[in-house]
Order: sequence, then C-alpha cells, then structure tokens
Amino acid sequence: MATDGSLQTGAGMPMAPHAEAFDQLLCVDVHHETQDVKSFTFLSPDGKAFDFEAGQHLSLELGIAGLPESRCYSMSSSPARRKAITVT
Repeated sequence: MATDGSLQTGAGMPMAPHAEAFDQLLCVDVHHETQDVKSFTFLSPDGKAFDFEAGQHLSLELGIAGLPESRCYSMSSSPARRKAITVT
C-alpha cells in the first residue's frame, strides 16, 4: 500500500490503464472480514461522488517498491452510497 495513504483510481471515470488521469483516493477504513480478506473504504479528497452499478469492478494502481502495480477489485459497497466506495 502507498505510504502516503493514497491510492489512484478512475472510479466513475475511464478506468483503462491508458486513462489520461487518475483520481487520488483516501483510505478511511480497513475492515478485517476474515483472517485473509480485508475490505477497504475510500473517499475522494475532492468530495467527488462515485457512479457505478452493482457487479462492476475497480482498477487500483499502487506504488509498490517504487513501481506502479495495478489490480482489479470488486466493489462491495452499495451504488446508492455515492460519497464512499468499498472494495473487498
């Protein structure tokens, strides 16, 4: 995970690796679902709302060992909760 607590994503925007810009997200909660599964809740520092449908996934890009790493995560929060997004 990034040491500054921020992640990059294209939530509600183009999510392809070649997207022109990524949004920074702030991780505000880590919930331990089981011994080896965690859910992460994010907010937009700019107050942007998330726009997604059930069943969609999110591509997150993290800086790991100084290199960008991209992973896809299923959104586990309700699409009706627009100010925060949770991935598991």
